[in-house]
Amino acid sequence: MQPHRLILASTALATLYACAPAPKPDEGGPPDRNAIALEDDWYGDSAERILYLDQNWSPGDSLWYYFTDQGSQLMPYNYFVSLEQTGSEAPFIDPHHMARFRYLPQKADSWNPDGLPVGFVRDGDHVGLTCSACHVGQINYRGTAMRIDGAPTPADMVGFLLELQEALRATSRDEAKFQRFAVKVLGDKDSDAARQTLRQDLNTVLNDLADYNLRNHSNTEYGFARVDAVGRIFNQVIRFTSGSENSLPANAPVSYPFLWDTPQHDWVQWPGLTPNAGAGALGRNAGEVVGVFGHVDVKKHKTEIGEFLGYPSTVKAMNLVEMEEWLRRLEAPRWPEAVFPEIDAAKAQAGAEIYKNTCAGCHHLIDPTDPKRQIRAQMISADVVGTDATEIVNLTTHIAPTGKLEGEPLPKEPRGPTAPMPRWR
Repeated sequence: MQPHRLILASTALATLYACAPAPKPDEGGPPDRNAIALEDDWYGDSAERILYLDQNWSPGDSLWYYFTDQGSQLMPYNYFVSLEQTGSEAPFIDPHHMARFRYLPQKADSWNPDGLPVGFVRDGDHVGLTCSACHVGQINYRGTAMRIDGAPTPADMVGFLLELQEALRATSRDEAKFQRFAVKVLGDKDSDAARQTLRQDLNTVLNDLADYNLRNHSNTEYGFARVDAVGRIFNQVIRFTSGSENSLPANAPVSYPFLWDTPQHDWVQWPGLTPNAGAGALGRNAGEVVGVFGHVDVKKHKTEIGEFLGYPSTVKAMNLVEMEEWLRRLEAPRWPEAVFPEIDAAKAQAGAEIYKNTCAGCHHLIDPTDPKRQIRAQMISADVVGTDATEIVNLTTHIAPTGKLEGEPLPKEPRGPTAPMPRWR
């Protein structure tokens, strides 16, 4: 069989289960977002207090965004909260340990009973990631930590996943660790037979994560605040359709984008590959879930009466729709005058002139308070911008076997207007 180009639209293979959306917070939300200010940060970048900037979201809005599941299933939840760090008996989810990877610590509360960091959530019996795992930022300045919803997370995703793999391996190999782990996971169901089954299941989880890390290995170091999200989504789709052995190099890490004004854009992603019109936003978000451990059951379709809608998946469609609507109200943060130094008016005016003459052609001024604002994507050749073109090259050259999708029908085209192609300069 000849290999066929595997495009991002293939993530539409997932049937987006029509489940009820997650409950919304009470009007006005809880009085606190329950963030933790670490005074002894792993990197010495400590803070004494947390400040949230005014972005048109209440505390309840933020918590809903942080801890609403979307269908991501990283591993069994009780494994994750019971796991110890590789070299000690300290919990893996200890806020100081998770902050080592720059995931933002939270207090335990009714939304988040085990005190997981922002973006980690219980999805049934599993722990998964939400949009906020990659899209909530924090800036520390003179003892104040400013949390910014929708901003790039400074996280080291690769470092976290590799360390998680090693913690699972240590638990499997170190008998004392395994015994403590078994007591926490099994509780009153503990027995010799249950422990034997638990060890087998633990090794399955370990092997699955090791396989994920191996097929997404890159000689280009991601570091903090960067990830090759598109490459990892491709590899998850390939895994479900033609097998992990056909994985492609996920070697184009880019900055996590900010999310305010995303629903108002006609095309999104740095290379402008995803339209927002029609079902485009839902397809984009479904692809994001698949990329962060969502699961799709791809089986050969049997012709039945009615239109073909795709394949069963863990994707929580209604929650994704709610999330996109939630983001419509999110506004870009303003300069925090109560924390940062006062803006120098003369320098600001000089900067405005530079912006007008050299930037405004592609980066138009946006009124974040205008509910009817619309942003038209401006696409510029990587040769002109001078940035690394690896992501674009991968998008246009990567191919993989069609596998289970060979000969399968395509989902019916979504109704409604289609977005015009982004403008190129």
